[in-house]
Amino acid sequence: MSSSLFARVGGLILLALLLTIAPGRATEPSEPAPAGPYADMVLRLGRVPFAGPGEVVRKIGWMQEYLKKAVGVAEVRLVFSRDRNYESLMTKVGSGEIDIAWLSTVAYLRGRERYRLQPLVRPIRGNATSYRGIIIVRKDSGVKTLADLRGKRIAWVDPESSSGYIFPRALLLQAGLDPARDLREERFLQKHDAVVWNVFLGKVDAGACFDDARKLLGNPLMIERLDVIGRTEPIPNEPIVCRNDLPAPLIARLREAFLALDAANPEHRAYLTIDADDFQGFVAATDEDYESARRLLATVDAAAPPASGSAALSAPRPIPSPLPGPRATQELGEGPAPEAPSPSGSASLSAAP
Repeated sequence: MSSSLFARVGGLILLALLLTIAPGRATEPSEPAPAGPYADMVLRLGRVPFAGPGEVVRKIGWMQEYLKKAVGVAEVRLVFSRDRNYESLMTKVGSGEIDIAWLSTVAYLRGRERYRLQPLVRPIRGNATSYRGIIIVRKDSGVKTLADLRGKRIAWVDPESSSGYIFPRALLLQAGLDPARDLREERFLQKHDAVVWNVFLGKVDAGACFDDARKLLGNPLMIERLDVIGRTEPIPNEPIVCRNDLPAPLIARLREAFLALDAANPEHRAYLTIDADDFQGFVAATDEDYESARRLLATVDAAAPPASGSAALSAPRPIPSPLPGPRATQELGEGPAPEAPSPSGSASLSAAP
């Protein structure tokens, strides 16, 4: 091989080596390690699983990435309550096993003092920071007012549901009805769609649910066959809380991180619209935001509860429905199948609590 050819070959080899090790060509630069007072902290975020683990991570896993960067911690770890209830989640907050948790409104009211909870923010949904519960009936039922429910059958969602039990029950009490005495039958069906379907099918005379739950029927003509005979006071959206013994600067940083989420920011918008039932961001939450809800909860707790052990309290055997419409998925943290399950399809997993 001539010296000139050897030189050319050697030059090509050297050029190839230089291109291989040039910055940005061999590997992407690694993400810089967080710096600051919380750079070594593992922040633990608790949530009641409202679906399978994979689906929950898909819907709220973005918080791990976002909070890690915004707060400046080493890692954000998701922690689920294994038995799907808020009590166990709040116990973990109180014991220091988790640092922040996404609760329901009623869970927060019941657990604030006992578990040392401090509200951080609450979500904005439908451009509002509150929603309402409603009491629905069939238009042909003959029930036109709350007073007409005397001697009737009513379906609730769950004893800890704000819009599916607590606030609507307070509405009846304020109207002069004692549900334990004046209603013929009370049923807990565990899910908002179950309540709507049972009212629609005439299995109960009335039902309590969140204000948009009628849409879960999925058919405008079917929705038109239902009437709303009562609306609750506004229910403040559920809070994200933290342990009140976290350092004050960290609490402030957590709150600021949630408040900084901006739907006008393309990256943030991708986070906020990951679910079909998207929300528009967060507002700061204080304990005073929940004062009216606390008073209503005390009213309901002081009144006579539904008769324990009554057959009326359990949902009867499922009744398959031939009616078309999307399947409405379960409310956060709720489990058993509805009495009248809607046909297959899909819907948001973020129904109001």
